[in-house]
Amino acid sequence: MMKICYTFICFFIYSTCFSQVRPTTNPVPKPITAPNLIPTGSKPINPPTEKERSQSNYLMNKFEEEEKRQQQIWNQFKTNNQASISSLNSLYPILELNPVNKSTDTISLSSIGEIKLMDMRADKLKIGFLPVQYELAKKGYTTLGVQFDKNLQKWLKENFIDQNISTDTNRIRQLIIVTQKFWFSNTAKERFTPRNPKLETTLFYDFDIFTHTENGYYPQKKIKGNITELYYNGNAFTSLTDSLLNLLKKTLSSTNFLNKEIESNWLSPNNFIEYYNTKIIRTTQLNKTPKGVYETYEDFLAKKRQGDSVDMVVKYTNYDHTAPIYACNIIAYQEGKYVPTNKSWGFFDGKTIFLNTGEGFFIKLTPSKEGYVFLHFKNIGEDKIKKYILDGIQIGDNQYQILKNYTAAFAFTFQLDLDNGKLY
Repeated sequence: MMKICYTFICFFIYSTCFSQVRPTTNPVPKPITAPNLIPTGSKPINPPTEKERSQSNYLMNKFEEEEKRQQQIWNQFKTNNQASISSLNSLYPILELNPVNKSTDTISLSSIGEIKLMDMRADKLKIGFLPVQYELAKKGYTTLGVQFDKNLQKWLKENFIDQNISTDTNRIRQLIIVTQKFWFSNTAKERFTPRNPKLETTLFYDFDIFTHTENGYYPQKKIKGNITELYYNGNAFTSLTDSLLNLLKKTLSSTNFLNKEIESNWLSPNNFIEYYNTKIIRTTQLNKTPKGVYETYEDFLAKKRQGDSVDMVVKYTNYDHTAPIYACNIIAYQEGKYVPTNKSWGFFDGKTIFLNTGEGFFIKLTPSKEGYVFLHFKNIGEDKIKKYILDGIQIGDNQYQILKNYTAAFAFTFQLDLDNGKLY
């Protein structure tokens, strides 16, 4: 997977670097050394030769072929999941959404000649999980992923870029929009009542905005945050998407891109590739992490264990002990001495992550092809767990004692956010 992602990014970079390049007379600044997104300025890129232009066209065709291949994979994925419910170790069903962007307002980006999209999300097959209503859950559909009827990047292009943004094709400047996060999560701040359920949907988003000229890349904006609305039988998906598109339009229309195209804000193509490739490597090799307890998520990524051995002292199954383990309490040791774990981030047994949700109650996250998923929210309420433990459980941004009563109407699924190690 890492090799495929790296190749895909390379296609993108070469296709943008060698297209419509004009000579430059900028002064030669200092060379860049650090592979990160801290712009430090470097030598301008020379105009391409005819051979390089030919190579650029070849790579651009390859990039387009890769896009078509990804779309074919997505179409096959949809076909496979319409037949039956799959286990999490394969691919589970996906509910397709088709929110319509009704906005006809157009913003003009006169300094931009072309807009390109990059998808750097860890999970590209879905944009969240549906809070499955009870009647559907009874039929076995307790876990349903959510996706647009097209993949996210194609949906953004057709329903936002093509519909709401005009550019000047005579310009050589490209606007690069990198999607780092686009995820719908189930949240609640008030307790459930049958007559007035206050289930909420939160959209977490994170976009990096760059411009690209013949000289390289220039970081412009990071658009990151979250928006929350009442779920209202799924209406929140459309209204939240509308709100995000309006935010993107407002931000892009008010940005003077030329102001940040200066030497001190310069990034080479190699730096651009290196930054995103490093992120991919960090989150695609988690299964190679040593067994043990990890004090923080950063320690988990860095494979820095807390203690040298672990005992699982309490195993939670369900009230009659017939179900698999869904949570546990653990004790860690360092050279035979007790190491407190009540505040540790999590425990990894070589395959499965047990995430600490508060005061040492570690819940089991099931590994899937796209990440680690918590499937057993309802089990917590069916087990005999002491109140002081329940009071301390936090599932993402939700207090368990508030969200638990919603299981009378919904089945919930949460996934590990690989950016910060929390559930959403």
